[in-house]
Amino acid sequence: MNEEQRTILLVEDTRTNALAVERQLRKAGWGVLHAQTGEEAIRMVCDEGAEIDLILMDIELGSGMDGSQTAREILKRKELPVVFLSSYTEAEVLERIEKIASYGYVAKNSGGAVLDASIKMAFRLHEANMRTARERNILRDVLESTLSGFWEMYFKSDAAFLSPKFRNLLGYGEEELPGTSMLCRRIVHPEDLPGTLHLLQEHIQSKGKTPFSNEIRYVRKDGSILWAICAGRVVEWDEDGSPVTMVGCYIDITERKQAEEEMHLLARRQHAMEVAKESAEAANKAKSAFLANMSHEIRTPLNAILGFGAALERDPSLSEKQAEQVRTINRSGRHLLRLLNDILDMSRIEAGRLTLTQAPFCLHDLLDDLESMFRLRAESRGLHLDMEYGEDVPRYAVGDEAKLRQVLLNLLSNAVKFTKEGGVALRVHADARNPGEEFVNLAIDVEDTGPGIDLIELERIFEPFRQSEAGREAGGAGLGLAISRQLAELMGGRLTVESRQGDGSRFSVLLPLRRSEEGAGPKQDPRRVVGVENGGKEYRILVVDDKKENRDVLRALLEPMGFALKESANGTEALKVFGEWSPHAILMDMRMPVMDGYEATRRIKADLKGAAVPIIAVTAFAFEEDEQKAFQAGVNGYLRKPFRPDELFLALGKTLGLRCIHAEDSRGGETPLTSEALTVIPAEMRAVMRAAVKSGDMAGLREQITAARAIDEATAEKLLALARRYDYERLQSLLSSAQQCEANEGRTRE
Repeated sequence: MNEEQRTILLVEDTRTNALAVERQLRKAGWGVLHAQTGEEAIRMVCDEGAEIDLILMDIELGSGMDGSQTAREILKRKELPVVFLSSYTEAEVLERIEKIASYGYVAKNSGGAVLDASIKMAFRLHEANMRTARERNILRDVLESTLSGFWEMYFKSDAAFLSPKFRNLLGYGEEELPGTSMLCRRIVHPEDLPGTLHLLQEHIQSKGKTPFSNEIRYVRKDGSILWAICAGRVVEWDEDGSPVTMVGCYIDITERKQAEEEMHLLARRQHAMEVAKESAEAANKAKSAFLANMSHEIRTPLNAILGFGAALERDPSLSEKQAEQVRTINRSGRHLLRLLNDILDMSRIEAGRLTLTQAPFCLHDLLDDLESMFRLRAESRGLHLDMEYGEDVPRYAVGDEAKLRQVLLNLLSNAVKFTKEGGVALRVHADARNPGEEFVNLAIDVEDTGPGIDLIELERIFEPFRQSEAGREAGGAGLGLAISRQLAELMGGRLTVESRQGDGSRFSVLLPLRRSEEGAGPKQDPRRVVGVENGGKEYRILVVDDKKENRDVLRALLEPMGFALKESANGTEALKVFGEWSPHAILMDMRMPVMDGYEATRRIKADLKGAAVPIIAVTAFAFEEDEQKAFQAGVNGYLRKPFRPDELFLALGKTLGLRCIHAEDSRGGETPLTSEALTVIPAEMRAVMRAAVKSGDMAGLREQITAARAIDEATAEKLLALARRYDYERLQSLLSSAQQCEANEGRTRE
């Protein structure tokens, strides 16, 4: 029995032939419907209740329409694979079906095995063609949305296609231009036509080696001139070397700079078209390899930018202006890193390489962290932030905490970014349709009072690289919502949106989670790590990286902490230094010349002395499989470039057993600064400080702190310490909380 259980419409006017073929088909496991005439076959195909997967068509039907005519009419109505049955010779059959999009023919006396094999082959070819058509439509959408238009030319059928976008630029309606090779003669300026045709001929004669690209004048319907670059290439050749299909695009060059940018985009799109012709699996592998390499090449210099930026932020000798410039560099670098991570996430999702990491976690802690993270950001923009979760929300659950956090971070970031006044709310509750005691359907709403989303934009808001008008003004790659929906679906949930322009938006996540009695462990210390304590001991750290700037970054961060460092530029040098110097820990790049980090790690770990020395991979490889490969080689920790200084300190603290220094650690046994302690400073002075922090006026802030020394010197010194560390979030939080404490105290006295 055929495992696919598909239905074949047999069109055969001779009953004896029909019965014989039907027996063969049913024996092979196919479902069979029968039509005696072409007219009857067309009616059956058009019947909405009929489930027909393939047409097996006799070429010579007795009366009315013959098989080739019937096939043409059917294909006008529905895309179905057609296989012809015939008693004619091969040459006669091919002549009759030459211009029909069929999947070949079978001789009537071929036998059941040949018939079954031909049908299966037709199904496979049809499915491959449908996939190719979908990929082609995607590329059309991409080209249409990014260029001024594109075109296609089919030499065998003398057919031509002009994209709607460029047709509209020329001022023509849908049916006003010919769909043949006469299209070129109709729209190209008469003076430019000979040169254009000459370039086309050269391109064909050279088998595509001579490029077809030229600046051409086009004549609009109203007679005016439109200048554009027209470029294309033959992408399909026949066996005899003649061209079959040619594709190309237009770039409006009214502004020369825009034309240059579009030319780069054209090259990328042409490359994408070539890649899309391959199978989906091969295309995904090629894209993943490209993105991995691109990620590595971008992360390597970005590591130096952010690393030195972090080191400079700690330099107390910088002026206020220099410090602000450094912070701008760091913000811009982190923004670039977020865009890169979004692109890699999208790639992993599309390639099916993103997997879930199910583990117990504390749902309440996650929500509390989000509140702490976004409350200050919202208040700094004059917005209120409401965080609500009901008593029916379980404290602990089993799921992928990191991916849930990423979804909520994206939604809350967008809400705060696009909202100018009013506020943002995060509401969480257990959906009433819970699937039993073991599981909970978590319903999460992120609502804002922002500008809302236009109905037309709303339909495509979750598509990659699609942005609303507000999104384009705010910047970004247009990937956040697409990634969030894909992650929600990967976790077995869904992400939806309700919005109306001018009335804000509400994004809703419905996510199934399994209840748990406990979380993964104690909550991680939320305070920022600013260093590690070495207890007076000089720890030796071997830094291995082929890029000097990356070694310099690690030296700039670790030497001020009292670590002794030595450097190596490859694995071979690292083995020599390790044997001579006996470091306490090794920071190892994984991709280097001569000997890479994987081999160097294996050799060090194979040595009795090296087995106990922790090795932390510090690499620009960003995919999970790269991390697994590093751990298989024997590393004890993994840092992705560009890393944050606190990630480096945490990794060294963990592997060497050292205590981490946090941003709010007290010095010399002093009591940490609290919002209550700040109430001794007059409200007017605190308000000026708060405004200075919000505007980045550090000179004004220090002036107010100096004045506060006369009121409470100890409190002023703690404020000054926070200002020197540029801990703006802590300063803003303390000053805002002090105002609230004073207000609460006033209500209590009343």
